[in-house]
Amino acid sequence: MPTRSLPTKEDVIRHYMYLTEEVKSIEDKTRLSVQGKNHAFDEIGKVVTDIWNRSGIPILDQKNLRTRIQRLVQSKEIEYMNKNAKKLALDEEYMRKTKAHYQQLFDVAYCQCFSSTTTLKKMKPGECTCPEAMKIPLQDYRFYFDQRTLRNDAISCYLDRTTSNEQKFQLELMQLRPS
Repeated sequence: MPTRSLPTKEDVIRHYMYLTEEVKSIEDKTRLSVQGKNHAFDEIGKVVTDIWNRSGIPILDQKNLRTRIQRLVQSKEIEYMNKNAKKLALDEEYMRKTKAHYQQLFDVAYCQCFSSTTTLKKMKPGECTCPEAMKIPLQDYRFYFDQRTLRNDAISCYLDRTTSNEQKFQLELMQLRPS
């Protein structure tokens, strides 16, 4: 799983497939056991937690994180078992939408107040209703926004902030916000 940016849904699915194939080969079975699936969910949870913690953005607790991983994997498994899967694979519009869906951020940020925000201009700090410790730090909003949209920036860019860069960002945010 890439560690320079926050994981997408596709990254999580691929990591699950990698881990389950690894477990199947160790257990020498064709079907994955419940313990094998649980092991994969736990391992993915650890990797996702590590990546998000490096970004500085507060995330959900482990129980909720594991539930989101399970739901994502189950939705992909159901999609594969769909009777019309071959017919849908030929439908270009369906495939385009499906691809776009799985390339979205696997968003496990605790704060979901701005999850539907599409531009920084709409962001107002006073609108967030999350507990103070769980709010996305103001200096991390640009990275979070990038990861939800263009996905150009890397985590390391934000770990190496300097005071002057931080001041520039604060000034930029003030200019973007409507008065």
